[in-house]
Amino acid sequence: MKENLWAGAVLASYTTIPRLIKVIDKAIKIRIQSGFMSKHLHHGVSTEELLFSISALNARKVTALNVHVLAEMIMARLTKGEALLAKMRYFERKPHYEIALILKCSLRTVFRWQDKLLQSAARIATEAGHGESWFYEECAGDTFFAAVLQRLACGTDLSVLP
Repeated sequence: MKENLWAGAVLASYTTIPRLIKVIDKAIKIRIQSGFMSKHLHHGVSTEELLFSISALNARKVTALNVHVLAEMIMARLTKGEALLAKMRYFERKPHYEIALILKCSLRTVFRWQDKLLQSAARIATEAGHGESWFYEECAGDTFFAAVLQRLACGTDLSVLP
């Protein structure tokens, strides 16, 4: 599973991205209002720094939206079984043992299905031009996606994602 960790991060971040977008929008709005009232100058922030900050936030928003759309594309192309597992594991954040109980299968089977799901998700994303290298270049430097990757790598319960 560790080999397609990035694909798991795309799926795991899907439900949280709308909240991230709202936070980014609020931060942009505050900075724009500061620009209109020149508050930033009173705090020692140049207009150039303010505009750079707004531009960086917009770039972060574009990245988050790209991941969100990619997750939707992946979900649309998964098999029904894979989509059900993705929904339970990454969207509803159910632990493996609970999924095994619901699907009436062994815990090991859930892990095997999850590996297959992540392979399919990685293949679909790569075919769409947003593979592993794209994810690590565009997303892994973002604090949100880095936290998701770290929690997945450590096997932390997904219910505590940012």
